Amino acid sequence: MQTGQKLSEEEEFYVEWMAESIKDNLAVINDITRQILTISSALLGLSVFYDKVLENAEGVKLLVILFFAASVIQCFLGLLPNSQVIDMADIEVFKEHKRMAYKTRYRLLMSAALCLLAGLTTIIVYLVIGIFK
Repeated sequence: MQTGQKLSEEEEFYVEWMAESIKDNLAVINDITRQILTISSALLGLSVFYDKVLENAEGVKLLVILFFAASVIQCFLGLLPNSQVIDMADIEVFKEHKRMAYKTRYRLLMSAALCLLAGLTTIIVYLVIGIFK
């Protein structure tokens, strides 16, 4: 038999909030990934079909397209469902599965965001250098 103090109302609130936050983390990562996917797709389309911004800079344009395409691909990979079969009776296996899913999706999200930022930075640096020529 365990003995101890009963949690106060405030402590119960925080324990419940913590449990909800942990459950909501994957949903938040998926939402952010969808938003980055939308932005990356739009910028990829613009950089492929709109030549005015990066005219006479085929190398820079190719680099920008590669950054945005990498971001789109990583977003898609981050949104794919995990098809691993797990034993639902074993809580530790389930927790490890969710931890790994969170870790993988977080890494893909950060990598996609960095590719998006690198593409935008490349465009900005090219434009700024063009202004001072």
